[in-house]
Amino acid sequence: LAIAAFFMVFTEGCIAEEKPIEPHPTGNFTTRSIALGSDYRQQVFYNLEHDSLLSQNVKFDWDLSFDATADGATVRLNQAKFMYAWETDEREFDHCRDTLGFAKNRRWDSANHSDSLAIGHVKNTTHIFWIDLGFDENGDPLGFTRVQFLAVTPTKYTIQIASQGSQRAEKIDIQKDMNYNQIHFSLLKQKVVRVEPPKSDWDLQFTQYVFTFANPYTPYLVAGVLTNPLSTQAIADSSLTFSKIDRSMAESLKLSSQTDVIGYDWKAYVGGIYKTRSNVNYIVRDGKGYFYKLRFVDFYDAAGKKGFPKFEVQRL
Repeated sequence: LAIAAFFMVFTEGCIAEEKPIEPHPTGNFTTRSIALGSDYRQQVFYNLEHDSLLSQNVKFDWDLSFDATADGATVRLNQAKFMYAWETDEREFDHCRDTLGFAKNRRWDSANHSDSLAIGHVKNTTHIFWIDLGFDENGDPLGFTRVQFLAVTPTKYTIQIASQGSQRAEKIDIQKDMNYNQIHFSLLKQKVVRVEPPKSDWDLQFTQYVFTFANPYTPYLVAGVLTNPLSTQAIADSSLTFSKIDRSMAESLKLSSQTDVIGYDWKAYVGGIYKTRSNVNYIVRDGKGYFYKLRFVDFYDAAGKKGFPKFEVQRL
């Protein structure tokens, strides 16, 4: 059972007065189902304003994501593949031939500990990383790859990679694109893979990801919802019924930019099935400043297959 960087720029002198969001009509009440699949293989990006599925991909398509901003130098693992990484002390590929010590020193990325990454900031890092590629579609381990981050500039990353047992290292440039939050890369295919939509287009990502539990301190793979770290904020609330939540109430709340605020626990595994906690509501604000209320009502499709989160949503 799988339980599974706002920057405010202050300039000297006068600052233009903020313009409030113009009043707008309440949106239509919508019910939407997202098809992750019973094995949660799909990653789906969703836009609240237009109630649209922007893109989807198979979670096995990529391994690493690279911060696409000019100043960015952060690298993340594909949490949906349950990947791990170990930063060794070696700087020479020829001296880094085995994974002895990996289990003791491995780290993982976690949505609820986003400030603690297995790889993280790589601008001044020349050590070689061993990357555990996780598991394939059949649950078989994909093995290890060596990765070294040679350079980071405002326009690209330069990396060196070699699979376990290979004597040949490949040097690859990964170009940044500031229209996106992240550039995704497949270590197995050694190429960039387009995964997420442009950063201003999407609000929610339905996917598997890693949640780290405290007692004991353990990573688990869960299926849920992550928000766009650039612009989307959210908060959970169960003090009011869904019908009672209005814009005035939403505006009074302090929303969070933590990407797993919606997360996975709108459902609970009880008696061998998943039951949705429809009493838990989520208030979400998108990049344009519009508020929405959202709640989950099911996790199964009409045929009784899990992995099809169904939710109700309305713009306030």
